[in-house]
Amino acid sequence: MIGNWPDPYPDELFYSICARFSEHVRYSSKRSVVAELFGTDQAMACISLPSHLDYLVSQLPPYSNYDINRIIDQHTLLPYFAPFLPPERYTRLHQDMSSNNGPTLHMRAGLMASRVPLPQWLRFCPQCVEEDRRRIGECYWHRIHQAPGVEICPLHKLPVRNSSAHARNMQTRYEFILAESAVLEALPEQFDGNEQLSEILFALASDAQWLLNQRDLSQELVALQHRYRVRLADLGLSTYRGRIDRNELLSRFRKMYAPELLRLLHCELDEHMEDNWLVRLVYKPDNAQHPLHHLLLIHCLGQTAEVFFRFPTQSKPFGDGP
Repeated sequence: MIGNWPDPYPDELFYSICARFSEHVRYSSKRSVVAELFGTDQAMACISLPSHLDYLVSQLPPYSNYDINRIIDQHTLLPYFAPFLPPERYTRLHQDMSSNNGPTLHMRAGLMASRVPLPQWLRFCPQCVEEDRRRIGECYWHRIHQAPGVEICPLHKLPVRNSSAHARNMQTRYEFILAESAVLEALPEQFDGNEQLSEILFALASDAQWLLNQRDLSQELVALQHRYRVRLADLGLSTYRGRIDRNELLSRFRKMYAPELLRLLHCELDEHMEDNWLVRLVYKPDNAQHPLHHLLLIHCLGQTAEVFFRFPTQSKPFGDGP
């Protein structure tokens, strides 16, 4: 049985909880920590989508009130990806995280094929670090700061910063690195005085935070397309029969997002391609795409993620019938 398991902090990354456990036990071997937590020393210290969670839960004391759903929903990045995955794939990902099927997780989530990379470093907000230390005596890795595309802390509207801890490194793949040992002291600064850029990044980060706190948003990809089609029609970018004005959509997208923003987010749009990611979102619902692509389109259509997912999936241009 695992003793000294720390109580999680709000929005604390599962990796961070493991790092605090590792600091408490102070084993001489990093793999000894991995073996105790996951039942094998071959499991890796994964940041975004960890696995072997069923073994960990089985080893926790009965009074800990932990279950796999709580860990996945509140302390991993799966809720960030879930709304844009078909239910069967989400269910399989959930099963893989519970079991020892870790190597397939990133492929099944579509991260291996995406041009949007996972962060190379564990990241932090300087203001969050200060507040954590003042409130609880130590800082920790916040889940929201590790989500791809989150460049601004949605709590403090400050840029998130890279720590000295590699997110994916052969030398540290079995090591849980404590936030207190890796955050870098730095004065907060804004994004080069570009207020429009900061506002868009803040809006995307706020949407990511909302998604992380939602449950049961996974749906068939065709339902996502229906939501887009309704909104496109409302904005005059398509007919209610579904014929999209591609040129007007691209024009609206270009006006909203500067090329430097899309480069920063690794979401460049090749308008000369017949099948770029924006076109695929509205025309071809059969392939899952990165959450950041969806969030950019949702904002381009004048909505937040919260409004979008509460939007009806069927268009009623003449209202409800008698």
